[in-house]
Amino acid sequence: MTGNGGIALATHGLRKNYGSRHALDGLDLSVPAGVVYGFLGPNGAGKTTTMRVLTGLIHPDGGKVEILGQPFKRGDRHRLFRVGALVESPSFYPYLSARSNLRELAASGAPVPAKRIDEVLDLAGLTDRANDKVQGYSLGMKQRLGIAAALLSDPDLLLLDEPANGLDPAGIVAMRDTLKALAASGKTVFVSSHLLAEIQVMADVVGIVASGKLVREGPLKELLALQGVVKIRVQPDKVDAAISTLGAEFPAERLTESDRDEGWLSVRIDPDKSEAISQKLAAASIFVSGMESGTDLEMLFLELTGGKAEGEGSFVGLSGKGTAA
Repeated sequence: MTGNGGIALATHGLRKNYGSRHALDGLDLSVPAGVVYGFLGPNGAGKTTTMRVLTGLIHPDGGKVEILGQPFKRGDRHRLFRVGALVESPSFYPYLSARSNLRELAASGAPVPAKRIDEVLDLAGLTDRANDKVQGYSLGMKQRLGIAAALLSDPDLLLLDEPANGLDPAGIVAMRDTLKALAASGKTVFVSSHLLAEIQVMADVVGIVASGKLVREGPLKELLALQGVVKIRVQPDKVDAAISTLGAEFPAERLTESDRDEGWLSVRIDPDKSEAISQKLAAASIFVSGMESGTDLEMLFLELTGGKAEGEGSFVGLSGKGTAA
């Protein structure tokens, strides 16, 4: 049981400072049990600091953390037996095999049945390489072994920081299916990631942070539906004219600068009233050649965070191109 009305993880007014910089500035999160929760934010927004606080690697300067319905305090090691975590790059003994590494981990934590090691190796797709030394593993294989290690104690709550790091496309799909299956079985999966497209197809609930504060949280489908945006396509040389024609009545902006999406605009309007856009543009001899209703996660993210980086790096958006993060 998670307690607290089915909330598996919560933070209340979480604060963490590094000198004069506020890494976390009153962060409030509420993660329901039995979902995949996507944790998003620009670099420097406080995602990794949050993950480190949640796993006890660092201690907050203020605020509270609740894990599986109970307060999580300094030294509460046994609570973490019900939590699996992959934070930053996983570390293993390079001269041991994957199987031996997992045996060492199992001996240092909660009791784990011997068969569980084979189960998590299979879940991570490493059965065929289980007896190979980890020093010969690729980055993606080490990441998969890190996920296997996080699953070792069959945790109720799984905390994953950039779990797709180093995985090839097939590995990402396999990981997504595994995490969704875990959530469907009643476990809670908390994923911090910069892969917006992957989070959009995997997460049930998202939380978006900026400057150490929560700026939006809720079921992903509801958040996207509330945005009220329609995407339309016109001739590329008519984009500026279309924006001017729609004016204040239908605020519009160029969707991207990429050649692939040339001519696309986003327009703020109830999707049910999108016909009015076509009529207004047609009256100005500007004709719509494509229309899509709804908002994607990339657009929501950029709107809420201002589309600005708080550090170096990039988000991989739904168009496949880098987005400042």
